[in-house]
Amino acid sequence: MKKGLLFWLPRILSIVFLSFLLLLSFDVFEEGRSTLEIIGGFLIHNIPFFALLIAFIFAWKRDRVGAITFSIAGLLYIVLVIYNIFFREGVSWDEPLLSILTISGPAFLISFLYFMNWKRYGKP
Repeated sequence: MKKGLLFWLPRILSIVFLSFLLLLSFDVFEEGRSTLEIIGGFLIHNIPFFALLIAFIFAWKRDRVGAITFSIAGLLYIVLVIYNIFFREGVSWDEPLLSILTISGPAFLISFLYFMNWKRYGKP
């Protein structure tokens, strides 16, 4: 069976999204920090990347896995941002809203595309 755009689009967007998450983790490289602090910060910043990378590997052949994990990732990020708003002083809604749209938006789009692919080509 020939693979069409609906098959490839969520996979390509997943790679782009994972690359974006990896790029965001490079903010730990600051002058004046020790090597151990940089390595620790880099690993901690990349926990979502590694979790979604593992999910992406499983989702390559199982669209349902991609639909579920990327939607959970989007929801989890929204919950964590809202939690930080209520438990940190001086945080306005402007910055977190943009953050939610930037991270959760693509995750939900990718989840939707995996879901559509699963509904179209998946086994009943």
